Amino acid sequence: MVDSNRIVSFDILKGGGILLVILGHIQIPYMLKTVIYSFHMPLFFFVSGCFFRPISLREFFAKKTRQLLIPWAFFAFLLFAYLFVLKLNETHNWAKAISLPVTSMFDGFLGDENSFILFHVIWFLICLFEVSFVYLLIHKITPYNKALTISALCILLYGVGYWLNANNIDLPYFIDTTMSTLIYYHLGFCFMRNKWYGMKVSPIYSLFLLIIAIVFIVLFPSYVDLKSNNFPLHLLLLSMVFIMNFYWFINSYFNSRKLKLIPLDKILIWCGINSLALLGLHILFVDTFWIVRNKLHLVNYSWTILEFALIVAICYFATTLIKRYIPSVLGLSLIHISEPTRRSYIS
Repeated sequence: MVDSNRIVSFDILKGGGILLVILGHIQIPYMLKTVIYSFHMPLFFFVSGCFFRPISLREFFAKKTRQLLIPWAFFAFLLFAYLFVLKLNETHNWAKAISLPVTSMFDGFLGDENSFILFHVIWFLICLFEVSFVYLLIHKITPYNKALTISALCILLYGVGYWLNANNIDLPYFIDTTMSTLIYYHLGFCFMRNKWYGMKVSPIYSLFLLIIAIVFIVLFPSYVDLKSNNFPLHLLLLSMVFIMNFYWFINSYFNSRKLKLIPLDKILIWCGINSLALLGLHILFVDTFWIVRNKLHLVNYSWTILEFALIVAICYFATTLIKRYIPSVLGLSLIHISEPTRRSYIS
């Protein structure tokens, strides 16, 4: 049975989302990658917004530093060390091996795409920090008609972000992406506040809308890179249709079995609870497998499933060790780990 204090459907939603993030970073057909990229990162902004609550700025910085910035610094260190080892093996020169990671760190301050270390897959943690901060400020400075005013401001900022992308203006530190993704965070907050998460939606109806969303994504394929604020306008609607119906389908399916877990549920729930660790760790193994596959000329898709399974398994053992010995780098404490009702959402 599942702890009744948790909304387990969100764990399963995040678990499916982070597994799709990993799948999207390995060698898969282009169209499948296009579908995944159309909603996988918006999903996490949406879920984070679901658990927003107004707090003081002091509490915000203390909480988000622990939950987002410290994990970001830890994963940045791992990426730094990884790049150093790769270049040392390639050049056999310590000076050259250290210069590239250091240069990469400084390059990252010049733009979103320049740094392997600072803004690789962990760009999301920086951007989520900014989104959470901006949303909190908007919530605090809005004196009346909060729902309407905040909605209008989020739509306005989305429009500014869209305009920036249309004019090829790339702001540093994901400020442009923050403008564009704030609306997902707000929609998540509305989803929770209005208790839409508890709506009883037919799984057949949800599955039908999921398929419709996928069909439209396939019919109108677009280049998507949310990190660089490249997210076409039509995907705002399609991604939200997908995310919300994905949740409702999971919720209906899960409740239909009266909260009894099967092995797949347990895997997805674990992945959802540990999505932060999987986000930061998986890219090290993805890049390593990419090097191995190129050297062995394993270029066909038949290896993809094996590669995916191995990456998830390695991440499982790595996450278990980190949570046991240095949980603080994941924004956790030994007390939090022992609590059965802990909230491990990236929020």
